[in-house]
Amino acid sequence: MVEVIQFCNKFAVNAFAVYITVRLLGVFFKGRLYDKRFLYAAISGSMIIMLYLDYYAPYVWANFLISMGLVFILAACYEAQMWKKIVVTAGINLLLALSELAVALFMGIDDLSFLAKAYNGENIALFLSRIVFWIAVTMIMKFTDRNNPNKFPFKVTVMEVLVFMGLVGVLLALCTRKQENILTESAVLFISEAIVYLVIYLQDCLLELFASREQAALLAQEKEYYRREAAIIRQKQEQQRQFRHDLKNRFQILNEIAEHGNILELKKYLSEIETKYREQETFSNTGNLIVDSIINSKLQDAVEKKIEVTASVMLPETMEVNTDDMVVILGNLLDNAIEACERAEFPKYINLFMNYEKGCLILNVRNSFDKVINKEYGEFVTRKKDKSLHGLGLKNVKNTVGKYNGMIEFASDEKEFSVNIILYL
Repeated sequence: MVEVIQFCNKFAVNAFAVYITVRLLGVFFKGRLYDKRFLYAAISGSMIIMLYLDYYAPYVWANFLISMGLVFILAACYEAQMWKKIVVTAGINLLLALSELAVALFMGIDDLSFLAKAYNGENIALFLSRIVFWIAVTMIMKFTDRNNPNKFPFKVTVMEVLVFMGLVGVLLALCTRKQENILTESAVLFISEAIVYLVIYLQDCLLELFASREQAALLAQEKEYYRREAAIIRQKQEQQRQFRHDLKNRFQILNEIAEHGNILELKKYLSEIETKYREQETFSNTGNLIVDSIINSKLQDAVEKKIEVTASVMLPETMEVNTDDMVVILGNLLDNAIEACERAEFPKYINLFMNYEKGCLILNVRNSFDKVINKEYGEFVTRKKDKSLHGLGLKNVKNTVGKYNGMIEFASDEKEFSVNIILYL
C-alpha cells in the first residue's frame, strides 16, 4: 500500500514539474507549436525517464543533465530560433535548481553534493521545491504578459494564496516531526498534491472563462457600434430621397441662372449641388440593410478623410449568412483599411469588391498602406498602444470565416495590401 502511494507521489511530483515547464515554455515561445503530437510524445518520454531516474539513478549530476536534455526536447517542440531554445532551457533548469536549493537550505539539508545521491526519496521536500518553482513561474508569466493581466477577483486570489500557504505549512510540519509515519506522510502528501492540481485546474478554467467573457464583451460592443451606424445610414438614405425629390426645383433654379447668363453664380450653385450629392453618395445598394449600411457608412467616412474609394457590390437582398457575421467581417476589414490609408502617403485609396455566385460569397478589399506590416510568429499584431483592447479584429474575422469553412488570404507588395475571402453559403 505504501509503495503504491509513494509511486503515485513520485509520478504526481514529476508531472507537476513537467506541467510547469510546459506552461513556461508556452509563455516564452507564444504557444507556437510545430505539432501538438510531438509535445505529447516529449511529455510522455520525459515522465518515463524521470521515474526511472527516481528509482534507479537518483544522483544529483544525473538529474541535472537529464533535466537539461528533457527541457530542451520540450523546447524543441516550439517554433523559435535555436539560440533562444538553448537560453530558455538553461534558464528553466537554473530556476528549478534554485528552487530545490532554497527548500533544502530551509529544511536544514546541508550535506549537498553534485556527485551524491539526490534527495528524490524525500517526496515532501521535492514537492515543496516544485511549489516554489510554480510560484516563481507564475510571477514570470505575470511580468512577461502585462498586456493581459490576471483578471481574478481579489477574493479568488486571496483564497488561492491561503490554500498554498496552508499546504506548505502542513508539509513543513510533517518534515519536522520527530516520529516518522511513512503511510501518514505519503497519504497527506498525496492529498496535498491533489489539492494543488485542483486549484491549478480551477485557475485555468477561470482564466479561460474570463478571457472568453472579455472577448464576447468586446465583440458585443463592436456589433452594437455597427448597429448604431446602420441607424445613421438609414437617416442618410432618407436625406438622399429628399435630395432626389428636390431635383425638379433645383433644375428650375439652374435654368433661371443660365437664362440670366450669370456664369459665376451657376458654377457656385453647381458646386453646392455636387457637394450635397457626394454627402449622400451610396456605394452599396443591394437591398441588404446590414451590408449596405456598413459599406456606405464606412466608405463615406473614408471619403471624408480624403481617401479615394471605389466599390463594386453585387449581392442578393437575402443570403444564408448571419448578419452579425457580416458585421464582424466587413466592419473590421474596412476599419483596418481606413486606418492603413491614414498612415499611408498619397495616393490613398480603398477598393472593395463583393460578389455572390453559386453559393459562394467572394470579398476582396485592397488599400494603400505605409509598407509597414506588424507581425509576430505569423500573426498580425495591432500597432495601437493598448493591445488589450485592440488587435482582436482580424482574429475575429478569421474565426467567423472558419464558421463557413471559408478561406482567407492576405497579400501585400510595396504599394498595396489586400484581403481575399471566400465564404461557402
